[in-house]
Amino acid sequence: MADPDPLQSAAVDEFLGLLGFTPPVAGGEVQWPLRLAFEHRGRLYLDRQSTGLLMYLAAPMADDGLPHWRLALDLCHPRHRYPYDVRAGLHSGPEGDELVFGLLLPSGVRATDLTQGLDLLTRLHARMRDGA
Repeated sequence: MADPDPLQSAAVDEFLGLLGFTPPVAGGEVQWPLRLAFEHRGRLYLDRQSTGLLMYLAAPMADDGLPHWRLALDLCHPRHRYPYDVRAGLHSGPEGDELVFGLLLPSGVRATDLTQGLDLLTRLHARMRDGA
């Protein structure tokens, strides 16, 4: 089957190579969403959408009550002027309760956009762990 977006696939391959993963995307033998596990960051997901590439990072978080979740939502507020709109959510699964920060990278994404997106999601999780 032909790759529906070869430029996006090339960008994802380059990004994966920068992270030290074997880039599988451009060959077309990929099951979307891609799931990458990091020892300290959590799990990164990349999923193709009709409008771009969805990137989200899930990490275990202690539930410190309502202030904790208000902080997660506050970190997504447009006043922060991140390069991308960020969303927060909660995922309950086999790994337990996880906080998920996600963003949609536009069509025409480049490896530098993916790197910038991952850095942003990682910083948001770090801010949650630090309590601000």
